Amino acid sequence: LLSASDQDLDLLGKALAATLDAVGDAPHNIGFLNRLQPMEEDEGEGEEPSQKYTDVYVFARSKERSAVLPSLKLGISEMMGVFHAQSDHELQVL
Repeated sequence: LLSASDQDLDLLGKALAATLDAVGDAPHNIGFLNRLQPMEEDEGEGEEPSQKYTDVYVFARSKERSAVLPSLKLGISEMMGVFHAQSDHELQVL
């Protein structure tokens, strides 16, 4: 997981480049999520201030497909916890 505030996106890009350089030619998936992080509460303020962040998830994976479900290839949605199954049996195996 790599993460940075909006003010540090250039540093996030450099960290991601270094990570991908380390991953090399290995298969991988990358996921980006934007989120709001509440800041420290200021007493007397009406609206809660928040800071914008970008999270980057890099998953290195095997080139091999699963022997259990050879028709399925793990992609970024599966790495992030969203599984696409074609049947109840596939869902149970996942």
